[in-house]
This record gives sequence, structure tokens and C-alpha cells, in this order.
Amino acid sequence: MDGIASVIGMLLLFGFFAVAVAMLPVSLYRIVVSLRRREPTGGHAGWLAFSLITLAVYGLVLYPVFMSARISAQDMACVDNMKALGLGMLQYEQDNDENFPPKERWGDAIAPYVKPRDDYQSKAPADIWRCPSSSSPFGYDFNSNLPRVEDELNAPTDIVMLFESDVQSRNVSGGPSALTPKPRHFGHRNFTFADGHTRSVGQWNPAVNWVNKPISP
Repeated sequence: MDGIASVIGMLLLFGFFAVAVAMLPVSLYRIVVSLRRREPTGGHAGWLAFSLITLAVYGLVLYPVFMSARISAQDMACVDNMKALGLGMLQYEQDNDENFPPKERWGDAIAPYVKPRDDYQSKAPADIWRCPSSSSPFGYDFNSNLPRVEDELNAPTDIVMLFESDVQSRNVSGGPSALTPKPRHFGHRNFTFADGHTRSVGQWNPAVNWVNKPISP
């Protein structure tokens, strides 16, 4: 029953919206004609007011919904970008004796290994290096604290490999100080870890390792 009530409610809302959109140009036209003829606008002004108020209310209701959907889509695109870069990093390591690329040119080093995001693209797009929510030309940074050799990592699932940053080159590396001043995605940031997986971490969540911690005896 709740589902049926929701559908009926949505249909009613859509009906009011459709009527408002349809009556707006008609009301404007009739009011203009009436003014030119110096006739009373009558009920046309009422329909115009109804249309404008309805559209304004819908705008106030739907704008946050559209913005939320836009931010979610940007977040998903960012995660996809970082997954593709993380996979490219792992493939680079396989071809280079399990070594991470030099931090001074990590982006150039893995570029040949970065694959398209889907089967409809022949090559990886240039915007794969940039988060859609970023105003910078490049949006990702390499953790400069990583050891050169992957085998030296004690907990590759926990140590950061790539993170979100506002940078001007795809070869920038750094640490926590290079993080974006504010999270880009609903209060969280995206990270790719040394084993290649990507996940989101909340702004106040400290469970991110930047330094390869020694194994306790």
C-alpha cells in the first residue's frame, strides 16, 4: 500500500507540474493580448501566478535533489578514475620487478598501463587524471612515503598509494599535507591503497596509514 500511495503522490505532483508548465505560456499570451486591448486580465493573472508559484516550489524542491545526484555522479567518476590508476600502478609493478615507479614521474611511468574506463573507449581519456569535483587540471597525488619496493610493505591494504589533491601535474607526490583542504564528496575523500583497491574515508576517520609501519615483534 505504501508503494501505491507513493506512486499516486508522484503522479499528482507530476500532474500539477505539467499543468503549470502548460498554462504558463498560455497565461502570458492572454495577459499580453488583454493588455493590448485594454481589457481586464481576469483569471489569466491567477493562472500565471499559479504557474509561477508552482514552478518556484518545484525548483526549490528539485534543486537539492539534482545537486545531490550531480555530486554522487562526480564521486563515482572519481572512484573509477582512481581504480583505473591503481590498476595501472599494479601492472607497472608487475613489469618492473615489483617496484613502484619513481615518485618524481609516477604519472608518466604508469600512463601506458592506464586502461579505458569502459569497453567503448579505445584509450584512457585525459580526464582520468582529474577528479570531476576538482578545479585543478590534475586531481591525484602519489604517496611519497611509500618504499621503492612493494615487497617492503607490511600492510599494503592499509597504506595510502594515491589520494585526492589539487595539483598542476600528474607527477606530483606528497603526504597528508597535500590533501585537499576540504573533502570533495559528501564529507569524505577517496584513496587508492597499495594493494590497488579504492575506498572512501570520512573526514574525521584516522584509519589511513601514510607510512610503512614496521611489524611488531
